[in-house]
Order: sequence, then structure tokens, then C-alpha cells
Amino acid sequence: MVKKPKTENLRLNIKMRNIEQIQQKNAKRNEELKMTVITLQQEQLIYSNLIKKPNHLSSLCGLSAEQWNILWNCVRPYCHVIIYPDCKGNG
Repeated sequence: MVKKPKTENLRLNIKMRNIEQIQQKNAKRNEELKMTVITLQQEQLIYSNLIKKPNHLSSLCGLSAEQWNILWNCVRPYCHVIIYPDCKGNG
């Protein structure tokens, strides 16, 4: 049986610790996303609500409110031609 040098064991321990930290961060992020989804399901998903809650906006799309405004200003002139296949409304 070949023994690993101490430095190799130390490296493996550090990697394991890093993996555990990443898993904890991912679990926390998933929990935050679940809470955001639950909150958004309880209210209307409209522009003014998203701008009032920039953390929710960031969780949904990764954009800040300012970045969202820039994107929205580019897309808004074409909203009338976008096809929404799941939309059952008249507007």
C-alpha cells in the first residue's frame, strides 16, 4: 500500500471543503429562488412590482433594475408582434 504525501491529503481536504461550500451556496440559492417564486405567485407579475423589488428581478433574470430598463426600452416597441402561445387573454 502506497501512502500519499501529506500535501496530497491536504489538497484533497481543501478540495472537499470547497465542494461542500459550493453545495451550501447552491442550496441557499435554491431556497432563495423557491421563496422568490412563492412570493411572485402570490402577486401580479407586472413591471411596477418587479421594479419595486429589485432582488426578485435579479433572482428571475440576473439583471439589475437599470439593466432591465435598458432591455425593456429596446423590446417595448415590438411587444405587439411577439407571439405568446400560452396566453389566453384578449390583450
